[in-house]
Amino acid sequence: MSWFLFTRLVRGKYWLPDTKQFVLFIFFALLIPLIFDLLALQALLTLFGAQPKEFFWPQFLGNWLGEFTANFGICAPVLFSFTRLLQKKTWLISPPDYTLPEPNNKYKRLEPTAIYVILLLISFFVPFEKYWYLYGLCGLYIAIRFGFGEALFCNLYIFLITYIVPNYNKPIGFEHFSSIDPLMNIFLGNILLYVFVAFAGRAISDLRQTEEKLNEKLEDLKHTNAELDRFVYSVSHDLSAPLKSIQGLVNISKLDTSPNNKEEYLIKIGTSVSKLDLFFKEIIDYSRNNRLAIHLERIDLKEMCAEIIEDLRCMENFQKIKFELSGLDRKTILADRIRLKIILSNLLSNAIK
Repeated sequence: MSWFLFTRLVRGKYWLPDTKQFVLFIFFALLIPLIFDLLALQALLTLFGAQPKEFFWPQFLGNWLGEFTANFGICAPVLFSFTRLLQKKTWLISPPDYTLPEPNNKYKRLEPTAIYVILLLISFFVPFEKYWYLYGLCGLYIAIRFGFGEALFCNLYIFLITYIVPNYNKPIGFEHFSSIDPLMNIFLGNILLYVFVAFAGRAISDLRQTEEKLNEKLEDLKHTNAELDRFVYSVSHDLSAPLKSIQGLVNISKLDTSPNNKEEYLIKIGTSVSKLDLFFKEIIDYSRNNRLAIHLERIDLKEMCAEIIEDLRCMENFQKIKFELSGLDRKTILADRIRLKIILSNLLSNAIK
């Protein structure tokens, strides 16, 4: 039921990458399946006389506390940690579409390790039923300092030293606390602290991930601004030459009254305008290349080259070039039409220049 509800029904990501996925995991992989499972268990025990009816809800609550604590304490850190290891070995059936981040380096392990040693000493010398909240405070500190992964590991560690290890010394364990109200309240409070610690760690990790993404975007914007500055400078420089040429030819044509010379001036002005038109087309192509998604299609190379050559016919020195396209008969390529045209246009125009 956990697998079906979480993986199939809500399309959950088992590596728990954000708060939303963590909430879905708690509800659809833990809470709902455990409720159905333990309701069925208590119904069978009552139906076959293994327990009195009046014990139905106390036993259900006690078993639910134990089962949720164990499953939450173990499953979440195992899924979060082992997914990364299995991804490296390519053993995942439905792997994440990105590389999961590595845990803290060994130098950052000193502080949490010291806290774990302190927690272990507390478990031996401090009564759990009186100072159970100390574990939650330590877990909260771990969550705030180190984020989600370490918070989950801390929960697992606290689960081991407060629930599993003490059972070897025969104290009050899972098998006893279901009928003792004060102790049940303590365990319930401890579970809530587990969940709160995990959510705090998830929130901290989400904030750090958002901060990293914002920093990356900021660097991209800085890079884009620098490129834009260079682009504006280049465009202004490339535009100024033909514009000055046109302006100069217009001024000369005003001074020269010879009809024959005026026709020559008009031809030169037309050439400069053609250069400007070609330059504007290159700017538009550059803009399209940055904005449009890649769309692959089968392209006839001879047809495309002929189209490009026709567009370049007004360039200076065009008539001095011989274009031989017979070798492209029935030659096609799978590519993005706009980008391929930009590439071939640049190559051919450079050849003409």
